[in-house]
Amino acid sequence: MDNRSVERVLVLSGRGARGAYQVGVCQYLACQGWEPDMVLGNSIGATNGAILIAPNYRAARDKDVSTPHKLLEHIWLNDMVNERLYDPPATSALKIIRSLQDPAREPGAYENLVSALLDTLNPEITRVVNEIGRVQRGKKIPKEQVARWSLDLFLALLNKILQQPALIRRRGWRRALKRYVKRARLRSPDAPYFGVAATDVVTGVPHMFWNRVPPGVQGARTRIRVDHIMGSSSIPAIYRATRIGSGWRKPRYWWWDGALNANVPIDPALDIISSVESIVVVLMVPWFQDLEDQGLPLPHGRPTVADGLTRFLDWMQLAQLRSQLDRLDPDLREKVWIVAPAQLADPISIIDYGQMQTRDLIYRGREDAQEQLKDLWGGKPH
Repeated sequence: MDNRSVERVLVLSGRGARGAYQVGVCQYLACQGWEPDMVLGNSIGATNGAILIAPNYRAARDKDVSTPHKLLEHIWLNDMVNERLYDPPATSALKIIRSLQDPAREPGAYENLVSALLDTLNPEITRVVNEIGRVQRGKKIPKEQVARWSLDLFLALLNKILQQPALIRRRGWRRALKRYVKRARLRSPDAPYFGVAATDVVTGVPHMFWNRVPPGVQGARTRIRVDHIMGSSSIPAIYRATRIGSGWRKPRYWWWDGALNANVPIDPALDIISSVESIVVVLMVPWFQDLEDQGLPLPHGRPTVADGLTRFLDWMQLAQLRSQLDRLDPDLREKVWIVAPAQLADPISIIDYGQMQTRDLIYRGREDAQEQLKDLWGGKPH
């Protein structure tokens, strides 16, 4: 356990590609001279946190990239993009989903996805084609047969999906972390305390990996590597689980996203809240305090499947944070400052690292932080 005190804590929640919002918030905090003594990160928050406290500027090959916050923006605009993170099938699928929302946005995406499906279901599609070829010319194919073929193709695709380790491979993510994070700096006694949240795949038990354990916090020091950060962001089914530790001397542990237990890993900060000066929590979903807030009307008048997909996980993952803050004494609750966007985003935005979305989120993060944190220093720089 370390003896350095903690006065300022930065808590970075998870929510995938929406993490660009955190970049804008961190830029504003830096402009105000607010530097954290402890960073707690989950999922994309762990990635941003690692770069924030252990930046490798030389990897950017840009003289203008000279601060952690400039490096974060550089990475998000150049490396944390679909084409660099994902394999081609996933990129094509994202493009076609976006083209359904705006047909002019992603020309050619439909044809690319058709090609990917042909490669994936080639035996099944070939069988259907052969059966159609045996039908006599001019004879109609019964509707029931078409329905069966459609169902067979759907079940074949579903079966292949369920047997895969994950829907999306993201080798570019690992490359970005290896390139831009100075791993020796993460373990340096001069670096801020850094906690990375993850979930054990087998037991579901949450765990916090620490570069150094702050005074007053329970935990053990870890030699944090890229695998720990990748494990924290391994969204079940979407991304592969991450194995940490191998060989006969060490058991093989598989880890998933820390969001399965706490998308906002604030617990260690609350353990020492009586001695800290301020805790800034960066969310990537709206934060409403009561029923009088009417900022998110249902576009259809009543909840639909789309509304459920958009809201369910976001609201569920805020429930624990609300409960934790409600249990605090009022004077301690005043130490917690929350920055959050005003609008919900669609579920696809979690895995869509598009530059248009990234630029918008960085801008909104700066603007929201300026508005929502204006009283943190009494309206004056720290």
